[in-house]
Amino acid sequence: MLILGIETSTNSVSCALWRDGSVVADVSALQPRRHAEALAPALRSAATTAGVALGQLDGVAVGLGPGLFTGLRVGMATAKAMAFALGVPLVGRCSLDLVAHPLRSNRRPVLVALDARRGELFWSVHRFDLDDDAGPSMPRVGPPDEVGRIARELAAADPRGVLVVGDGVLRVPEAFSAEGIECVGAALAHPQARVLVEMTHAELAARRAEGTDAVAVRVDPIYVRDPDAVANWRERDRVVGGA
Repeated sequence: MLILGIETSTNSVSCALWRDGSVVADVSALQPRRHAEALAPALRSAATTAGVALGQLDGVAVGLGPGLFTGLRVGMATAKAMAFALGVPLVGRCSLDLVAHPLRSNRRPVLVALDARRGELFWSVHRFDLDDDAGPSMPRVGPPDEVGRIARELAAADPRGVLVVGDGVLRVPEAFSAEGIECVGAALAHPQARVLVEMTHAELAARRAEGTDAVAVRVDPIYVRDPDAVANWRERDRVVGGA
């Protein structure tokens, strides 16, 4: 089974192909504000690396955010268009879950913090044990001092401390500088498509076997706040109205 994963919710544009139990192509690049220009070449590069045609896909997976509005929409629109055109199943995963997933063997709480711009962070808390996945997260958005407070509370409540991961750590490291907080390196700063296909291949295989195509399943982006355009218009109205 050939599966394509697309993840564009942050400054990183990422796509991966999964076939017969492993990732056979993985392309990622930091492309701030250039998701539309970068995604198509990344898809072509992944297909060439794997020696396949994208018309051979058996399923498509996409990162659902929360994330940067334009980048997220580019990835969602591309994934939906490909799945609908090919008549194959489409699934999505919260992008914060993709960042936490590589740490699933860890027994400490994991806090994911991604740069949300506007002086805020998208964040979620994940709890894993060695036998069971923590399940879907509840993504939220807030200022760095609030997210840092959550990290300190988690560290104080668990003698093992807390792991903090995501590009939010790189953006505001001072928010997570406290005893009991361990910040994971830049290698896990962004959600990655290779993790996405690893997480979704079994579900896509089951849907393929059932004959479920993309049209039969609703896959929507996760928004935890209004897009910049709406926020900017509200600010404009506030300023004009108060003038």
